[in-house]
Amino acid sequence: PSPSLFDIKFEDLRGDQFSTVPAQLPSPISAAPSRASPFVPTLKLKDQAPPPPRLPSARAHWEESDSAAAQVRRELSSVFRDVFEAWVFFDVNGDLKIQQHELIAGIRKLHIHTDAAELMAELDQNVRDGELDVHEFVRGLAWHSLPQD
Repeated sequence: PSPSLFDIKFEDLRGDQFSTVPAQLPSPISAAPSRASPFVPTLKLKDQAPPPPRLPSARAHWEESDSAAAQVRRELSSVFRDVFEAWVFFDVNGDLKIQQHELIAGIRKLHIHTDAAELMAELDQNVRDGELDVHEFVRGLAWHSLPQD
């Protein structure tokens, strides 16, 4: 009898004494039913919202810039899904303001090499109080389109 496709494919795994199957035993592949098994495992990814679309024109603008905000924006876009996740990361004490010490700590944790004082000066646009509110942070560091109010 000629060896089955199964035997040929896995011959090197069996060794010489098992290289042929006796004629009275059917091949495990030919004996298997042709319908699909209901016990086939399927992988389901966690239901997650897709990341927000990125704007190519805005991205091209900040990728070419050498400012501290542009450098931080590039790094944040590779770590976080959106700027709001980055906000939660930086606002350690949850007071809805990012103080300079929180900004410095976050930059160090992410291993971003930029001047925190320069970054704070670029982003602190409204009151210039040495703290960033949500609007200043999001407007200055968003790398994606933002929802309209």
